[in-house]
Amino acid sequence: MGYKRGIAITLDNMGTIASQQGKYESANQLYKESLEILGDIEDKYGMGISLSNQGQLALKSFEFEKAQKLHKESLMIFLETGNKKYIVKNIFLLAQILEMKGLYKESVILEGFICNEQEYIKYILATAELNSYENRLLKLKEKLGDEAFSKYWEEGKKLTLDQAAELALSNE
Repeated sequence: MGYKRGIAITLDNMGTIASQQGKYESANQLYKESLEILGDIEDKYGMGISLSNQGQLALKSFEFEKAQKLHKESLMIFLETGNKKYIVKNIFLLAQILEMKGLYKESVILEGFICNEQEYIKYILATAELNSYENRLLKLKEKLGDEAFSKYWEEGKKLTLDQAAELALSNE
């Protein structure tokens, strides 16, 4: 099992490198191969990460439906295994997808939840991504208006992890 897991992790890492180099087809194939091996050995944690990586690749390629489906699958695995870091990461990415699909209210509610998860934000956002994230929030505020944005933000801050996950999973 260890040998197969090592191969799967290596394939997934190679997929990440290919994605960073803009080689999306190669990355997608590497992620799929990794996921197949991880499924064969029933490595839930690895499957969740691989699905999330595939979702991020789909997001980069503007395939929002595919990205949403993959992140939902990953989120469900991490809810099952109880890995809070990856639950929050998938909720964060699903909030981004909802925004891109024009579901601003739902996106802001999830963002409000995420702001309470400070220990995970540092993991989710690299320093370079922080400006992009802040700009995204400003755009959401412009689209909804200050009052609605604040209302939904505060609503999200009151959500439990399970409630936020349920909201993230319920939106198409």
